[in-house]
Amino acid sequence: MLDDVRLRQAELHGIDEALAHLRLLGVFDHLAGVVVGKVYGFPPDEHRQFDDVLLRHTVGQTFPILTRVDFGHTDPRLTLPLGVLASLDSAHDAFRLEAAAVT
Repeated sequence: MLDDVRLRQAELHGIDEALAHLRLLGVFDHLAGVVVGKVYGFPPDEHRQFDDVLLRHTVGQTFPILTRVDFGHTDPRLTLPLGVLASLDSAHDAFRLEAAAVT
């Protein structure tokens, strides 16, 4: 899961650097999928630019990517538990928790 908050005008550049760092560390080589939260404060054109940056850093990877999901710093805000089995269906833009977060 990736999530960020827009704090200033140049934030997209910082996200680009963070994704480059993850790519250089080889993080993307070990993922089964990526779910990206909406960047709070980004207008639609900047979300498209973000999608382009993300795709540039994940080129050659085969995992599905679902973007602009309402979790993290968005409104409405969905809370996603860590460590719970989840599935990502890119054909239907669906993200589902496969187990209960609490019992």
